[in-house]
Amino acid sequence: MRIPGLLPWQLCLLAYGVGVLATRALIPAGVTLLVLWAADAALRKRRVHPAAVLLCALAGFFYAASVLPVRPSVPDWLEPGRKVGVRAVVDSVRTKPDMRLQMVLRDVTVLGAENGQDRTLPGMMAWTWKFPKNTPQPGQQVLLNVGLRPVSGFQNPGLWDYEAYWQREGVFWLGWSYGKKGVQLGPAPDGPLWRLREALKQPVLEGIGRGQGGAMVLNLLTGDRTHISPATLDMVRSAGLAHILALSGLHVGYVALMGFLLAYLVGVIRPRTYLQISRPKLAVLLAAPMVLVYWWLGQPSASLTRAALMFACWGGLLLFGRGRALLDGLFIALAVIIFHNPLAMFDTGLRMSACAVAGIALLYPVFRRVLAVRGHGAVRRVADSVAVLLCLSLSANAALLPVMAVSFGAISPNILMNVVWVPAVGFLVMPLGIAGMVLGTVPEMQVVSNLLVHGAASVADWLLLMLRHFHEAGFDPMFAVLRPLWPEALGFTLLLVTALAGRKRLCLAALGSALILLPHLYVMTVDARSGVRLAMIDVGQGQALLVAAPGGRRVLVDGGGTASRTFDIGRAVVGPYLASGRPPRLDAVVMTHADNDHMGGLAWIVERFAVNRFIGNGDAPDGVAGARIMKALDARGIPRIDMQSGDAITLGRGAVLRVLHPGNVSGYNSNDSSLVLRLEWNDRVLALLTGDIEQKAISDILRSGVSMKSQVLVMPHHGSKGSSPEMIVPAVGPEIGLISCRRDNRYGFPHPSVLGALRDVGALILRTDIDGAAWLCWDDDMGALRIETAVSNRKNGRMQLFLPVY
Repeated sequence: MRIPGLLPWQLCLLAYGVGVLATRALIPAGVTLLVLWAADAALRKRRVHPAAVLLCALAGFFYAASVLPVRPSVPDWLEPGRKVGVRAVVDSVRTKPDMRLQMVLRDVTVLGAENGQDRTLPGMMAWTWKFPKNTPQPGQQVLLNVGLRPVSGFQNPGLWDYEAYWQREGVFWLGWSYGKKGVQLGPAPDGPLWRLREALKQPVLEGIGRGQGGAMVLNLLTGDRTHISPATLDMVRSAGLAHILALSGLHVGYVALMGFLLAYLVGVIRPRTYLQISRPKLAVLLAAPMVLVYWWLGQPSASLTRAALMFACWGGLLLFGRGRALLDGLFIALAVIIFHNPLAMFDTGLRMSACAVAGIALLYPVFRRVLAVRGHGAVRRVADSVAVLLCLSLSANAALLPVMAVSFGAISPNILMNVVWVPAVGFLVMPLGIAGMVLGTVPEMQVVSNLLVHGAASVADWLLLMLRHFHEAGFDPMFAVLRPLWPEALGFTLLLVTALAGRKRLCLAALGSALILLPHLYVMTVDARSGVRLAMIDVGQGQALLVAAPGGRRVLVDGGGTASRTFDIGRAVVGPYLASGRPPRLDAVVMTHADNDHMGGLAWIVERFAVNRFIGNGDAPDGVAGARIMKALDARGIPRIDMQSGDAITLGRGAVLRVLHPGNVSGYNSNDSSLVLRLEWNDRVLALLTGDIEQKAISDILRSGVSMKSQVLVMPHHGSKGSSPEMIVPAVGPEIGLISCRRDNRYGFPHPSVLGALRDVGALILRTDIDGAAWLCWDDDMGALRIETAVSNRKNGRMQLFLPVY
């Protein structure tokens, strides 16, 4: 099987996109551009001139740089986190699971901001509303009383950049509201299309009932995800079925398939129609209005808009009798998207959509041959339609697996669930729901409408029930995998293209192999160093530390955590960070104490990573995250070891984590019972890891006579005043102080007294809210210490060649 070659303009479009990416990662983009030209030169008889490729890349670079919004400084009159009155206009509305709305607001004005005068904020604001009383419309004015903060995110190399994502949208401020309090909505715009959408939505709301199956139907038909619970969302994600809930190309494919079925029925009723127009063209014409209406009903999301645009390009080429419709249609859609908004190149969703369509173009024939349906009659035609839909889903998901590994460090190759869910949703849930929704607009058909919508919800409930049984039995595994570094991803793509091209190009194969091999040599070199490394991961208002000993043995000390029911920091931040360029393995996981901001992210780690032992202070973790941790430890047979002062975690080659506190947990509160660890290497004290200890624990350690002297001090309790800096800082005498906290956090961490105490001893202060993730590397035992931070590395470009693998 050979892949179709790219046309010259398509190669130039790829070069333009690479130029856009160069605004954030110059070296990777430059290498990619060279590889792109080399592959084209080797595989094409008449190659594109390198000057044309370079000019397209430069055009993309300068255009993207010119439209990239610049983050404004925080005005002096705005105190981040303090509640203020805000008047703004709704620009767009997005529904989120767990009864949340996320709206982008424009024309943001802070009331009485400075000397009683209103002040306008530059840029837009993202406002999240939990338990909204109703859904605001675009163009509607809102009055809020919210704690306004600048947009901030987790600053870790190679992970999704939350702050940059909003910056590209022109959003620089965040606010949250809960319930009706502090929210006033102005008059709703009198929009006929909005009223029509609500009229179509009403019969769905009346017929779905209160179950999660009904919530799923509401999402599939209207894009409203607010009624989906976090438990359902997590279960669907773990089964590799997240694409079912996220309205995208799969759902446009469902609607388009209805057009093909209608075209088939037209041929059955009036065969002579095919003499005037072929069935594929008739199917496109019949499906086009249905796709348009479905896009409009979907509110419309960015992924649904991309899918509808790709269908329009593909259908247009088909109507004009062009070959290569799928591949060329993809490139035309990409051209429209990135010329309209070049910053869309940074959107993970766009990359996934493009890979899914490319996967269908390349892999669909393979799956179709395997799942060929033989026989005659109506049964064969129905079975063949199911096989077509299934092959499309399998092709797209197979292409997405490498993208998922690179982007998230986790994959769920659950083919069995797709075999059941894809046809059931496509042939039962959506047709029943759409029919019920349309009939619900006719007063005489209300009963039939409710029956149809209720039937769709019942099928969805049955699917979820089956999925729950599979989930409880452990038949829907999601695997944590190594996240390839960018040279590996580029090398894999080059090898795949070379193989599918059907031509022997040893030079390209050698280049691809070298790109895959070099990062592994880099990691092996890092591990072979006779050194110790300590990384402070940016987990916001929490703490997660990674200790790496000579030989590559790694210990994770705490894993951060949040109070959100829909955001798992272990899955989104800590796990992908640990798997960057390395297999998901840890010699030990240490939970210093059972507070959620330290142990919440550990649940994902012990569920998915290969962990040799789990070490704690004797306290049992509680809550949802604690229950997950205990269940995973039992199910996977991970030894649980409780330690106290005098114990040690041996890391090999002279490296050890020695426990200084507590002797036992009785008599201490949760913070004071934290494990205090001293990192030593060849009898040299490197760092003191203190958990959340406060005055009582610090006093007990000092009275015990154990020396607390250390070169590095991880400040207790995120730099709170209760950590008694006047006691612990002089006792440790650190050269470097590490503080893990969130930017503009509501607790005011780090407290000025903490910063003052560290400055008094001349310590260098590294904070995740300012510096992002930080790495301290003792490359030898002679005292040399190398320090790197995510923010400084991003500024000087050091992260562009290889991501730090500590």
